[in-house]
Amino acid sequence: MTGIFRGTGTSGTGVPQADTATKQDLLVNSAGLAAALNDETGTGVVVFNTSPTLITPSLGVATGTSFNSITALSSTTPVMDGSAAVGTGTTTARGDHVHPSDTSRALLAGSASQTFSAKDLTLTEEAAPSTPATGYVAVYAKADGLVYSKDDAGTESLVSLPKIRFSAYSSTSPSITSSVFAKLPANTEEFDIGAMYDAATNYRFTPTVAGYYFFNVQITFNAASGMTRMLLALYKNGAAFKYGDDVVPFSATQGSAQVTALIYCNGTTDYVEAYGLAVGTTLTISGGAATSSFFQGFITGL
Repeated sequence: MTGIFRGTGTSGTGVPQADTATKQDLLVNSAGLAAALNDETGTGVVVFNTSPTLITPSLGVATGTSFNSITALSSTTPVMDGSAAVGTGTTTARGDHVHPSDTSRALLAGSASQTFSAKDLTLTEEAAPSTPATGYVAVYAKADGLVYSKDDAGTESLVSLPKIRFSAYSSTSPSITSSVFAKLPANTEEFDIGAMYDAATNYRFTPTVAGYYFFNVQITFNAASGMTRMLLALYKNGAAFKYGDDVVPFSATQGSAQVTALIYCNGTTDYVEAYGLAVGTTLTISGGAATSSFFQGFITGL
């Protein structure tokens, strides 16, 4: 056997006796115990499981039911927003901490109004939301590409004017009958924001958004001789709706006339066309250039 012995004494059986007193001396402190062991890990003092004090231990996966007396508690006011970050702080948040109100975006509870700083706003298409809470307004985009609002009474309104405008001119020079209104075949688009002008077949503007539209038309007429009169008109749904000035051409063989008007369209069935009349011999509409005979329009209000 191995152990601590005193002298060479033996027991009655001839087996060496351990020196009990010396053995006990070795086990009265952590250093003595560590010297007697050969499979320990770590250094320091012996730890028992009730309320131990640990100094920088290295723990594996652990579970627990509570953590008491944490001293590294944060004393910094929580932030509201900013760029997402993991953070570098080493303190722990308190369970009753409160984040400040975001006054830059949300209306404060109980406030009748609030001033917002200018910010970029991007809206994606969504279905109309339910009626918002009292005192709030919902703003959203719909499938038609327009921005709407809904108040706490459930009333939906268009927030801003949609982008609707067009300009087209005639690239041909068709013959027309003297003293008879003829439609301007504005078949070449310069632009058509909203895609509501038909430059292929009917040469008409059919808006899909109800509102007030401003139109501008010019037609230049050519004649072999004897041109004495020019008159333009804006037709709505196939009938004359607004006339321009009844004018005399600047020569017997050529002249230009204009008409402008503000017209309401219902956004479903209403359409507008440009017509012109001239009196003379062998008449044509002057086409081929964007400066001669054109039809334009845009939305001005709802």
